Amino acid sequence: MPISPKTRWLLLSTSLVGVASLTGPVSAQIAEDQIQGNVSIFGGGYQDIEYKYLTGALLLPTEGALSLQFDGMVGQIDGDSAMGLGAQMFWEIGADYDFGILADAFKTDAGGGIEQQHLAISGGYYSDAFSLYALIGQQYELNEGTFGMLSASYVPTDDLSISLTHSFQPDSDGTTTIGIDKRFLAGNSSMSLFANAGYVHDTDSWDTSAGVRIYFGDTRRAEVSRGSNRFRGAGGGVRGLSTTQMFLSMASKQVKKYNDEQDMVE
Repeated sequence: MPISPKTRWLLLSTSLVGVASLTGPVSAQIAEDQIQGNVSIFGGGYQDIEYKYLTGALLLPTEGALSLQFDGMVGQIDGDSAMGLGAQMFWEIGADYDFGILADAFKTDAGGGIEQQHLAISGGYYSDAFSLYALIGQQYELNEGTFGMLSASYVPTDDLSISLTHSFQPDSDGTTTIGIDKRFLAGNSSMSLFANAGYVHDTDSWDTSAGVRIYFGDTRRAEVSRGSNRFRGAGGGVRGLSTTQMFLSMASKQVKKYNDEQDMVE
């Protein structure tokens, strides 16, 4: 499936954001001893549409307030290939807040071919036991228009976090998701098991997923103790690419609609 000009532009802009952040006057020297990453393997489904994915993230903190993160994923939706690329930049504001910029592009061959891209800004507040995260921006291609999410996370212990998230997209009543992340520590390394259950309001259906995440980097113990992915102390660890699950959910709905239409034609 050919990549549209808009997708090519977004992929290029994502790369330029990374280069600019590393070479421009706003950036500082990369703190090599604080480089972190994670790899996640997970699967899920919406009604009779199944998806499975491998995702990876690499966080490059600087010696200043700026951090740069690259994200990628490969997988399948309804048996057809899918992929995504993204980049994020974050600025720490004191010890408890941060501000970020996100750009990504997703595509899948499922449902006759689906593409979706996002440009967004984000902000977060992080304490030891409670965090808030908000994201708003523009969505392109599939269901073009304004999208966003608001998420709260509670971290009752160093190895457990519970989250409640509501996301909205154009032409949708939104999805409300409950998530749980249980972490296991071994020396200076860690892994976690996670599960999510999202109620899709406009179809009265559930979108569920579960998987395992493995953390890399000398600071991953600190990341785990502060919560899962983006729910951690400002500057404390790898963020998840917030739009990944939004794309999976929206694409699964589109594939379901496409398959039903094909069944009617046949």
